[in-house]
Amino acid sequence: MEKWRQKVGPLAQSFGGIVPNTHVLANYIACNFEDVRLTQPIVAQLLALYYRLGIARCFVLQLLPTFINAYLISLSKRWRNSAEVFEMFFWPSTMRRS
Repeated sequence: MEKWRQKVGPLAQSFGGIVPNTHVLANYIACNFEDVRLTQPIVAQLLALYYRLGIARCFVLQLLPTFINAYLISLSKRWRNSAEVFEMFFWPSTMRRS
């Protein structure tokens, strides 16, 4: 067993299996964010996961840089529908911009 796994608890050990999946999902979102039909269901599921406690929240937070990048590109290219998908994640409904 690797030395770092011996020093950390079981919750931290489970991160080792999540990181590769996070990279696959981040690449998918980065490549397909302009198509709302492909990204909106995924972002909605990730938002639901975020509100759960534990490792699911950490998984979603790893995707935050990808979301910010896709959101800023959407704004710069004036892709309003794509930007709105990520606004749903960044701003709760009570704080959403008009």
